[in-house]
Amino acid sequence: MKELYKIILVDDEDDIRGRISSMITNDTGFEVIASASNGYDALELIEEHNPHAVITDIRMPYINGIALAEEIKTEFPKIKVAFLTGFGEFDYARKAVELGIVSYLMKPVIKLDVLDYLKKIKTVLDEEYNLVHNTSLLQTNFLKNKQMFIEIQFNEFLRLGELSDEDINNLRLYDLHLENNTFIVGIIEFYNAGKKEQLNSETFLREYMQTALAQYDLVIPFYTLYGFSFIIINEDLHLSEIEISMEKLRSNKVDYDKINMRIALSSIFDDMKAFPKKTQEALMVLESARFTNRGNILTFDSVKETTTNQVILSLKNINEIENIVRFGSEKDIESVFDKYKAFAKEHSMNKTNHQLFIISTANIIMNYAFSIGIEFNHHFEKSFFNELLNLPNVEDILEYTKIQIIRLRKSKVNETNTKLIEVTDQVISYIELNYKDNSMSLSKISDHFHVSVSYLSSLLKKEKGISFNKYLIQVRIDKAKELLRYSDLKVVEVAKQVGYSDVYYFSHSFKKNTKVSPKEYRAIKYF
Repeated sequence: MKELYKIILVDDEDDIRGRISSMITNDTGFEVIASASNGYDALELIEEHNPHAVITDIRMPYINGIALAEEIKTEFPKIKVAFLTGFGEFDYARKAVELGIVSYLMKPVIKLDVLDYLKKIKTVLDEEYNLVHNTSLLQTNFLKNKQMFIEIQFNEFLRLGELSDEDINNLRLYDLHLENNTFIVGIIEFYNAGKKEQLNSETFLREYMQTALAQYDLVIPFYTLYGFSFIIINEDLHLSEIEISMEKLRSNKVDYDKINMRIALSSIFDDMKAFPKKTQEALMVLESARFTNRGNILTFDSVKETTTNQVILSLKNINEIENIVRFGSEKDIESVFDKYKAFAKEHSMNKTNHQLFIISTANIIMNYAFSIGIEFNHHFEKSFFNELLNLPNVEDILEYTKIQIIRLRKSKVNETNTKLIEVTDQVISYIELNYKDNSMSLSKISDHFHVSVSYLSSLLKKEKGISFNKYLIQVRIDKAKELLRYSDLKVVEVAKQVGYSDVYYFSHSFKKNTKVSPKEYRAIKYF
């Protein structure tokens, strides 16, 4: 990084801050942009300047180094922290490890230790900076992970169902230019293998395909919800030649590890936008193969006359729907059901499949309700199954299922939002009732409400627009104003009443937030 990294120093002794600051010169790669004598002021400076590192004393008034480090870890996790510590303070070591403290600087501080610390920090910061900004490194990482990105893109295509020209153009990002080509999709099933053997088989095939199918312009293996798949891309594909290539591939694979497999192939197509539909074709062929004895290389063209609609909601189809229902957006849910509705309409589902669909879709609805913690019987009336049974066709069953899933989803969102509001209100009430507690902290409140510190911090920021510390100070100063205005309590008593154990820090904090001292504020006439 060309610019200097920013450091904030925190110590209640001016001479120590000055000594360390004088040791941090530009040739170290750092600059001291601010310093503070206590943890509260340090937090404000950190929010204002967003430094790369903080060096803080462990023992300080008002808020010690451990508490400061906890706040930094929660609110500013990228900032590196080092402790200044004296002899006899190693009891803090375990806590420091938990907080990810980078280093200790022993008092009295010597330049060699400071330079060593800065060197360690600079190495870490440089690596993080290069990871984000180094184009060459990013390009290397991209190339190393390109296959993974392609698999993600193909799975996104399957999720979308209907593709646009823009979707296909996205493949150019991975150096895939698909104009004037033909394609075929294949899905492979290993039917006498355990999980470990299947993983080994897939690893072998990923490498071996490039050699065994070298006559084609491009062969891309990828993993989907349906299993291990591949797409062959060539200027001109011929089904009979592909079948021969597949049988050769299968035979060599069996010779390699004795694990047999069947390969299901879609029909050949020349528009990549048909990829989701052709993947469904290959899946239908694979499902059909389980009920017939047609060999280990099967094509859509050879089985389409006998392929029935019984496989439209196979176990894999159901897994796909349930996965999108649980983790997709509302738009994703509508898309996947609309895809299967279109498929059902195209294939004219017959009466035999009607009850199978009712069983499958009822299970999808009930499983989803269970997964999000909704009591099924409380949400649905007793007529639920009767409503399904009275629907005239598969398209209506799918539409009904979609509507019920979205209804359940919205019900859960409303319930969650209600609970979120309740928790936020409870937390704010807790702070306003317990602001007198001088040990009040984010971690203490999170323990009280049994939620994580980061979750609690985000709740307060969302509701109040400021950090926990600023809000707590705001509450305490507002309460102090009331006491100064309407009571005869001494300033030291006001400080204790609003959660400050040190009257001098209270005066410092009050003046910082109101521009006047407590005594000056009390002297102002408000009536």
